[in-house]
Amino acid sequence: MRTLVRHAVGGGWGHAEPGDDTAQVAIIRGADFPAVAVGDTSRVPRRWEASKKLPSRTLCPGDIILEISGGSSDRPTGRTVFVSERLLNSFECPVIPASFCRLVRVDSTQADPYYVYWWLQGMYADGRTWGYQNRSTGIANFQFEYFLDAETVTLPPIEEQRAIAATLGTLDDKIEANHRQRRLLRSLGAALFTKALICGGVQRPLKAVTTSIARGIAPKYADDDANAPLVLNQKCIRGGWVSLVPARRTQGRTVAPAKIASGGDILVNSTGVGTLGRVARWHEGSILVDSHVSVIKPDPAEVGPVTLGYALLALQPELEALGEGSTGQTELNPTRLGEFGVLLPRDTKLNGLEDVLVALERRASLVADENDRLAAVRNTLLPALVLGRVRVPVEEAV
Repeated sequence: MRTLVRHAVGGGWGHAEPGDDTAQVAIIRGADFPAVAVGDTSRVPRRWEASKKLPSRTLCPGDIILEISGGSSDRPTGRTVFVSERLLNSFECPVIPASFCRLVRVDSTQADPYYVYWWLQGMYADGRTWGYQNRSTGIANFQFEYFLDAETVTLPPIEEQRAIAATLGTLDDKIEANHRQRRLLRSLGAALFTKALICGGVQRPLKAVTTSIARGIAPKYADDDANAPLVLNQKCIRGGWVSLVPARRTQGRTVAPAKIASGGDILVNSTGVGTLGRVARWHEGSILVDSHVSVIKPDPAEVGPVTLGYALLALQPELEALGEGSTGQTELNPTRLGEFGVLLPRDTKLNGLEDVLVALERRASLVADENDRLAAVRNTLLPALVLGRVRVPVEEAV
């Protein structure tokens, strides 16, 4: 790796307010990697960095951002994001990596930068980054200098590198396009919901339009048992959607129906600053949730379940403000949640709003399922391609 890296430098965090000789920048953190990788830059923070630091830290097309600090007991450091021209064009200002990340610029005369990015993705996927980190004061740090000397990269001819990167990139581009479609579907639904409110709305306590509001279970984790039931946690609820990726497994036991999420239920994170108040809809089947999450079961006789989901998605800041307790230990109990006033359209059946929202959400769910299949194909191809077990005909790829 050392022979392939032309420039590497740590990121920065800048200041919350402008100062003398500073410039506004967007700063990509490790926490932003999953969203940025699929084209969602909406939560990337803007701050003010010293102008003299920008020439060496400003990201350019073809750069790679490497996470060098953070991680957890079950997730190593070493995640990466590729910096494309399209990604940079989505920002209105220069972009730099955060201080827990490092800008890595590949020497394009030695290797194709996109190919090296995929090599690093493969390195992370098969767990090799565990060998490049140490832990102090509870924070895992990626040993970058050791990594540069120890990690060797298989380099086929440059044309084949580009063909491999293009093959994997095509799958990634489709996944990103699907994510954009999913966000657009949700935005369209939100616009239709807002329009219905303009035509007439009524505020009702949440308990009046639901059959139950309950916190989930205290799980007894059984992550080593592939047959144990999944249990959703607060990490699974982000950006208005549910992801099963951070879900864990728990020992099976009898659970009250009110504590189990079923298709059409709404989930609300109910503990902790920064996570409390996040909302998502659960689409199909039944799944356990842990005690940090509230399960809201809409009463279809009072309101369309999807309509209520959109109402709560629009009220996430207000839900966050309902938290009670000391700093870091804030709670949103079911009783207080049930008393929360929700603004709903007067008649969703007459204007057909529920049916339209159901169709939009169903389409978004199908898109998510397609992305799961595409990601599985990509993840299967990745090690086979970069390690040479499968060859890409260069002429066909071009």
